Amino acid sequence: MATSRKKKVVKADEFVIKDSGGKIRATLAMDEKGTALDLYDEGGHLRISAIAATKGALFGLLDDNSRDRASVAVTSIGPTLILRDAEGRARARWGVWQNVPLLTFHDDSDRTRVVISLSSEGPKIEMFDAQGQLIYSTAPTKGHRGCSARGRDSRSRKRRITWPDWE
Repeated sequence: MATSRKKKVVKADEFVIKDSGGKIRATLAMDEKGTALDLYDEGGHLRISAIAATKGALFGLLDDNSRDRASVAVTSIGPTLILRDAEGRARARWGVWQNVPLLTFHDDSDRTRVVISLSSEGPKIEMFDAQGQLIYSTAPTKGHRGCSARGRDSRSRKRRITWPDWE
């Protein structure tokens, strides 16, 4: 005859896991904003953080200074992968925003310098100067499938590149 084992349930608002030396290696905690799982390396640096909240989910990978270097977020707007430099500044983002896939690159002042996207209207590449002014765009113009380089005054230059007819 099989014996039934009584299930043991542990309830708490926070769990802390320590190694044999007493250093915190993981925490699982929750509050009114959401739930977080944090994993620490042997030096006590936070290296992985996963958060589930009402506004979305976030998974972050941190460097040996516990600075966020890569993270994936999923919100009502869409999913995003963010890559950061050693100073913690976002340098590249890849995501889907309102059903449009986007790849953006940012300078060390966190200004968007390049945007690559693909919408129902077609592919587009835009480049911006350090002041945020559009200097180049491959956005198709009305009646012409092509791209143009734009100056600081946003007027098209004479050079025009035409997409090959692939259809």
